[in-house]
Amino acid sequence: MLRAVLCVCLLASASAARSRSRSDESVESKEDISIEEVSKESGSAEDESSEEYGVNRPQSPTQISSNEEVSGAKVFRVSIKDKNDERDFERIRSKTFIDMLHRSKSDVDILVRPSTYEKTKDLLRSANLDYEILIDNLGKRIELENPAISEETAELVGRQGHKLTFEHYHRVEDQHGYLDYLAETYKDYVTLESIGTSHEGRELKLIKISSGYPNASAIWIDGGIHAREWIASATVLHIVRELTEYRDNLPEEMKQVDYYVVPMVNPDGYEFSHSAYRNRLWRKNRAPGSGSCQGVDLNRNYGYKWGGKGTSNYKCSDIFRGAGPNSEPETKAVANYIGKKKPEIQGFLTFHSYGQYILYPWGYDKKLPPDYEDLQRVGDIAAQRIKEKQGVKYKVGNSANMLYAAAGAADDWAKAYGKVKYTYTVELRDEGSYGFVIPSSEITACGKDGFEVVRAVAEALVKTSGYRRKALDESIGSNWLDSLMEKLRRIQNIFLGSTLTMRRSETKRA
Repeated sequence: MLRAVLCVCLLASASAARSRSRSDESVESKEDISIEEVSKESGSAEDESSEEYGVNRPQSPTQISSNEEVSGAKVFRVSIKDKNDERDFERIRSKTFIDMLHRSKSDVDILVRPSTYEKTKDLLRSANLDYEILIDNLGKRIELENPAISEETAELVGRQGHKLTFEHYHRVEDQHGYLDYLAETYKDYVTLESIGTSHEGRELKLIKISSGYPNASAIWIDGGIHAREWIASATVLHIVRELTEYRDNLPEEMKQVDYYVVPMVNPDGYEFSHSAYRNRLWRKNRAPGSGSCQGVDLNRNYGYKWGGKGTSNYKCSDIFRGAGPNSEPETKAVANYIGKKKPEIQGFLTFHSYGQYILYPWGYDKKLPPDYEDLQRVGDIAAQRIKEKQGVKYKVGNSANMLYAAAGAADDWAKAYGKVKYTYTVELRDEGSYGFVIPSSEITACGKDGFEVVRAVAEALVKTSGYRRKALDESIGSNWLDSLMEKLRRIQNIFLGSTLTMRRSETKRA
């Protein structure tokens, strides 16, 4: 009997796996293009990367055991020039605890704890791996990251009906208070709703900024999916301010699009990262677990190609993918909401840090969607404007090729299941000098960067969807006025004709 039950379970599991595989295949376009094909066309050869830095084996999480240990922690940038360097780096990781903070094709940023500092240096030197120290004292950077708000500033801001500033990083309560204020102040075009709750019961608040036009295309914007990326949610809130408080100053195309915005996707993790210095680099949500083996990487939990490259089934890993596709309340809430808004939402922007990239799918593997040229073109427009206005360079390209493969990410899901045309992950400033602890004084600059990405996508939607609202309004207005004038002329002619007839009649009588 037991053997029969086991056989049934195994068959069911295999059937489910085949079903999920067929589902993925049905969503993924058969016209997807491999990176290698594009490289051949452009005349540049692209090396195949090996397994992505051992991401499928256990890793130590970026949670430091004490506040004292933070003071001595450093961030190294290790140069990865070829496959030999990759293998050597992997051997080092197998000998000591190394937390990877950021990766690209050419280098890896690692967190080096005081207890492993000398050993890590010796291992890197013995492998002839070049490195530089980006951050010499993580504790000092954290201390300078978010200065306290003065009483005068707090009192002044409080008079405006909310506590949010754009010179400081704020807790979830203040962020939500600002959204409440906007919904109350700009009722004509701003509405607020809760799309779900986190594991710890915090609301996931969404603000809709309406164009006022029926059947308008829409852009989804979110931030804060990774707890330690404070700049992401602050940037999204800065964009929200531009779309609401300064609406009159917006380019005309941006007024023709609706916006659905969730500035804080991971409120539990964000609050935890504020709770102590030792938790500042926490990445995941706060799904139940024990100690550092708590939480799920929400950007590995979405239900497209879930469980693939760049994910881990080890609960303590920073890239733990969760128990199943969309298993977390945060990802489920986002997926359900976007699913209800198909095909209205045709732009998807998720903000992260760091590195200064504008990335598009696919991220699960080195493949390109059939419309990658459109994605590259719009990304290039945004990057060029940022460079012209801000003097900062953002690199544009496919995420798996420019950084690393990561399955189950939000942008891939939006492109595949959400059927969203313009889908991007934006990695904000900087390039590593501050990394995740970029000072709050950079919020406005990052907000301006993000605004240009939103603007470029809005313009693309207006153009590709056939919307020319300003011209349409003028046309409607002109036609309506012409019609009215024609009716008035007819009435006038009828009236004049009747008057003339009456006068002739009176003349005859006389």
